[in-house]
Parts: sequence; structure tokens; C-alpha cells
Amino acid sequence: MGSFKNPTNESLKREAAKARLDALTLPDGPQRNDLLRKARRCDTAANLQGWINSPGLLAPIGK
Repeated sequence: MGSFKNPTNESLKREAAKARLDALTLPDGPQRNDLLRKARRCDTAANLQGWINSPGLLAPIGK
């Protein structure tokens, strides 16, 4: 059985930023769209993780 990696909020945010920067270097097309989609997924995961880890399961404050 494989090991499960639980990324931190900061690593998810860094990965999202890297994907966006990489996408800027590409012309419009499937590869660029995939990188932008990856960035959105990382942002969503960071937001969900912040919500899950917040005391009392309150919505995270700020971005």
C-alpha cells in the first residue's frame, strides 16, 4: 500500500503559484489549461484544509 502525503497549506499555495507561473510561459492550449486547473485545485485544497483545521470548523478568515 502506498503512503499518503498530506501537504501543508503553504506547500499547496506554493504549488498553485508555481503552476500559474509555468502556465504564463505556455501558449493557449491543453497544457496551459491543465496547469491553470492544477492551480485552482491547489487553491481549493488549501481553502478546504484551512476550514477543516480551523477551531470549531469555522470558515477560514482571509485569503
